[in-house]
Amino acid sequence: DEKQLFESAGKLLAADEIFIFAHDATVLIAQYFARRLDFMRAKSTIVPVGDGDTMHSILARLSPKDCAVIFSFPPYHAPIRNVANYCRHKSVPIIAVTDSMDSPAAAEGSSVFICDTSARYFYNSQTATVSFINILSACMAMAMGRRFDDILAQEQDVNDFLRGGYSAGKEV
Repeated sequence: DEKQLFESAGKLLAADEIFIFAHDATVLIAQYFARRLDFMRAKSTIVPVGDGDTMHSILARLSPKDCAVIFSFPPYHAPIRNVANYCRHKSVPIIAVTDSMDSPAAAEGSSVFICDTSARYFYNSQTATVSFINILSACMAMAMGRRFDDILAQEQDVNDFLRGGYSAGKEV
């Protein structure tokens, strides 16, 4: 749903901090997403749901100005439902990326994106999930407009400098 994608991109861009909740193999997906967010200068923190102390500390500091992204795929991790419910309780916008509306991450009031991970030859293939992250990142870049162009220019300046193309601010 294009409208839901751009609304979610807007929530991510407006967030003070994006908390990415993940468990098991989805931690790798969360790391990929965090790198995409980092490029766009969005502050993000990966929260491994299996680490109770870290998760509790992060949940305690959530505010409605933040955004929670919850990745959850089978085998589901039971605390994900509690994370989603707590985020709702704290009025934190939730973007759930999962494989089914029956997932514990698909909390009422969340923006839910379904990525089918079932495949005939691969159990829980995350190809659709990575593709979704790329699409959502592209929507963010489009919504940023000129700010994204500025980021690209900054990245090119750094790249040029590191290649030795600049010395003390002057081209050599």
